[in-house]
Amino acid sequence: CASAEIWPFANRLAKKNKILEVLFEDVKFMDKNWANKFVSDAITLGAKCILVIGGFPCKGLSKARGKNRENLKNTDSILYYEATRILELVRQAAGRRIVVKHVIENVIMDEYPENIISEYLAGRPTKIPAGLVCAANRDRIFWLDFTISPGPGERLEQGTKHNVLH
Repeated sequence: CASAEIWPFANRLAKKNKILEVLFEDVKFMDKNWANKFVSDAITLGAKCILVIGGFPCKGLSKARGKNRENLKNTDSILYYEATRILELVRQAAGRRIVVKHVIENVIMDEYPENIISEYLAGRPTKIPAGLVCAANRDRIFWLDFTISPGPGERLEQGTKHNVLH
């Protein structure tokens, strides 16, 4: 397991809770050598699949920032390129030896940046009320490269822009 988190508190918390992962303070340090070792270790441990889970800062994308937001020109939000870079590194290292899937998360955003991200991730996102899966009580969008099954009392609506989990 590996994670990249620049926020020192999150890294201290992971260490305190003895989460077995390699902690990177900068996602840019996750390189081809890391990906090769990560995939080899997963295979050695008997993993059937690698799930790459990530998100990137929403500062430039969040509609809560008003009309003058920078979208993907924001120096933090541009880190979505790093999510796609890491995903590609892991897929290249895996080859045909192990299946690699992904979950990438962010805020509801304008159509233009969402379309760019969707193109990089080869699919449209699913809108999910985040209160179902975390402490944040607002809708988020998740790019998934696998089909999700609604739980009891939920339904998945196939939309033209998003899929929506209700």
